[in-house]
Amino acid sequence: MLNKFTYQRARSIKEAVEAASRPGTRILGGGTDLLGCLRDEVFTAERVVSLSGVAPIPWRSAEAEKALVGKTLDAAAVSEAAAAAVKDALPLGGNEYKVPLVRGMLEETLLGLAG
Repeated sequence: MLNKFTYQRARSIKEAVEAASRPGTRILGGGTDLLGCLRDEVFTAERVVSLSGVAPIPWRSAEAEKALVGKTLDAAAVSEAAAAAVKDALPLGGNEYKVPLVRGMLEETLLGLAG
């Protein structure tokens, strides 16, 4: 039997990091048998944060990497790289909203790395 928990679907890296920093939080991602572990009482959680807002498998964008080579990691370079990363994205039906989520996540992450 599952204990009660709060479910949150993160829509950005910032939101996921903030949610994950709360005590009692577990992250639900692709390939995670989190719900089975909760049901079997392997561990407990007060909050479950889903990372399903983006693609279920990691992928690398050579175009985005090329957009950053030799440039200062500033807002313009980050925007160019994020746009290049999603340029050829082909979302499945009903998943079109994920393309700008991925772009925003990339921008937030890269700008965070820039400091």
